This record gives sequence, structure tokens and C-alpha cells, in this order.
Amino acid sequence: MDRANVKCQDLTPFIPFIMFTGASGGHIMPALAFRKHFPNSVLVAVKTSASEEILKGVDGVMFIRPLALKKIKLSAIADIARVIFFAREFKPEKILCFGSYLNAVGTFCAKISGVKLYFFEPNAVPGKGTSLLKYFADEIFEVFPGAGEGLKKNTVFCKFPVSALKYGRDDARGKLGFDFQKPVILILGGSQGSGFINDIILRLLPKLGFAQIIHITGSADFGRVNKAYNAHRGNHLIFSVSRNMPLFYSAADTAVSRAGAGTLAELAFYKIPSLLIPYPLAAAHQERNADFFSKSGAAIIIKQRNVTENNIFEAIEKITFRDFWKFSENLAKISLSDDGSDLAEKISGE
Repeated sequence: MDRANVKCQDLTPFIPFIMFTGASGGHIMPALAFRKHFPNSVLVAVKTSASEEILKGVDGVMFIRPLALKKIKLSAIADIARVIFFAREFKPEKILCFGSYLNAVGTFCAKISGVKLYFFEPNAVPGKGTSLLKYFADEIFEVFPGAGEGLKKNTVFCKFPVSALKYGRDDARGKLGFDFQKPVILILGGSQGSGFINDIILRLLPKLGFAQIIHITGSADFGRVNKAYNAHRGNHLIFSVSRNMPLFYSAADTAVSRAGAGTLAELAFYKIPSLLIPYPLAAAHQERNADFFSKSGAAIIIKQRNVTENNIFEAIEKITFRDFWKFSENLAKISLSDDGSDLAEKISGE
């Protein structure tokens, strides 16, 4: 096996886990948080510019180039073969899949290696990777109550692993150069950004002079969004992507966001009242994720088809001022995420 494919400086023959993820932060970040409990584990991810940015400088990573069924590339097949041979040579204790079509590669590696297979299902609606391969898994760990319905009997509830790094509010604001007294709103659309959210916020900028804004745009939209903010007087920070989210979460009062499971887990961990605009596609799983927060009184949901400038502005005012403490109290009752300890303890006991 060519170890050059694994960026590990001190790879030992014993590997607690091989973890399979997709290309998005929603797959990769919980795997990284979980791996802090098992540092010799290896992470396998889909290779894209986004995943390479997230995993820059991280040891113990193997990449598989994107595999499109309509145009299967030999390079991607070769990557998969290297991972399979690696799993057979350095037989892990367990294999844990965090979603995407790499669940299938993880399942195959588990079967040929004869090791236990686990799925982590972060969404309220199970993804295709979990649904199609559920009968092969020894256990499926779910985050949202009820997500396991229709999967299989051996589902186990666990908390979503997040980085869990927190700063004091004033410390975070001081590091970012923000006024301690003025509200900070975090705008984000997941690891890829959201053009729709970017557009509506840019139209509302003239009305948002009461706030300081941290806006994560996504790589594709950074240029035009940054230009718009440069023309708008205010104390704002604009990023295409960020690997320093704990600092931003610690500084923020409220958020406007999509409703990916990872983002919601982080908002719950940092207790940030939010306006959620779920991405309407992808089997509407973001809408189901958001429903959990709405029913708990911890967020406002406005579906994308119902968005107007007026109702978005009113919702931002509500979570930032009128009902901030009400939303904060309801968030305090939600225990959806931790530093990965819960999943580590439960999977170790299997």
C-alpha cells in the first residue's frame, strides 16, 4: 500500500476508525470533531476545492476524486481501489460513515475487512446513503428524534459532534474589532454558501444599519457580495469560507442561515437564536431539520418560496430585539450537540 496517499506523519498499524465523509462541511466537520477522541483514525473524503480547504493541514486524510455515474473516471476508481486496499492492510477496529455516496465505499471496506460498520445520520430525514445501505450497518446513530423511523431497529440517539471551542462574547468581539454594545448578526448558507440568502441580505443592507454583520458568502459569490458591503458604511466582516467559525459563533447574537444539520447543531451549541431559510431541494430534509427548532420555539422559519424583504426584515428584528430572550430561553432547553463525547462513548460501548 502506498502510504503517500495518507497525510499521516506517525501512522500506526492500529487504526481505531476509518471514517467516510462527503465533500461538504456538514459531513466533514462532525467527523473531525469526533476524531479528536480517536486521533489515529483516518478520514476519507470526496476531493473538491471546498473539502481541500476545510482539510488543509489535517493529517490522516485520504481523498477520492468525485465519482459521477454518467462519466466514471478511472482516476476516481483508482482512488477507491487504494482506499479498499488500505482498509484491508491496516484493518481498522470499526468503520464509521458520515453520509454521501462514500457510504457505499465504507460499507464495502467494512465487509471485506470483517469489521463493524456504523452510520451517522445527522438529518431529520435520512439521506440516500443511509436509506439504501441501512441493512448493512451494525448501528445507525441519529441526531433528530424520529429520524430512525423506517430505517432499522438498531438506531441509537446521539448528539451531533461539533468543535466545541468557545470564546467569551467580549473576547470574541474584541478579536474581531466589533463594538461590544451593537448587535452582531451572522449570515451563512452552509459550507457552499447560499446565493439566495446573499441576495436577500444585500437588498436589506440599507435597513440593517443597527447591526454589525459577519457574512459567509461561499466562494462563488464573494466578489459581488464584498463589493456591495464596501459601498455600505458599517462595521462588517465578509468571508468566502471560514475555518474560524467558533470565533464567529461566540461573537454573534443572532443568525440568518440555511438549515443543514451541522449548522443547526452549531447554532444550538452556541445558543444563537436564528432565522432559518431551509434549502428547498435535497428531499426537503432541511425543512424537516428546521421544524424541530421551530416547534421548540428556538428559531423562526421562512420557507424560500415565501420570502419577501419585509418578512425577512421583521424576523431579523424579532430575533435580535423583541423576542431575543424568549428564543434564548428555548434554545437553552435544547441539547442537540457536544464535542463528540456522546457519540464516542456510545460507539465505544457497542
